[in-house]
Amino acid sequence: MTSKKQAVKDLLDGLDIAYRWVDHEPVYTVEEAAALVEDKYPIKNLLLKEKKGHYYLVIMSGATSLDIKNLAGRLASKRLSFASKEDMERLLNVTPGAVSLFGLMNDNDNQVQLVIEAKLLEVDELGFHPNENTSTVFMSPDDINKIVRNITHDVLIMSDID
Repeated sequence: MTSKKQAVKDLLDGLDIAYRWVDHEPVYTVEEAAALVEDKYPIKNLLLKEKKGHYYLVIMSGATSLDIKNLAGRLASKRLSFASKEDMERLLNVTPGAVSLFGLMNDNDNQVQLVIEAKLLEVDELGFHPNENTSTVFMSPDDINKIVRNITHDVLIMSDID
């Protein structure tokens, strides 16, 4: 197991979080993930950048499209765009296709605000890549707050991000 994956496993075990770990071929899109991993509620993990340099990790339903202008307005931002590969690596120590909640473990300076779509907290299980896109870790949405508190981040829960 790589050190990135092991760090996620250590975090989950240390917090006594029940999880299901599935190894698979690399995936880069919601559609690819859905084809490889059954019984998964599809989610998107998007790293967005504000012109002023603020970053947002947006976790939303994978079945809908993001209205980035609407989200920018709701976040009181003038304009949002997708963060670059270099931003992903610098802030979260992940590459495209591996962005997830667990990347915040590497955001030691709290430069990224976590935004979660409210309806995701109502499903039985959510899956996140453990900082590499060759595995998915499934857990209860109830455990997200435990993880976020442990890695000293706040979460902004928003209804209807799409």
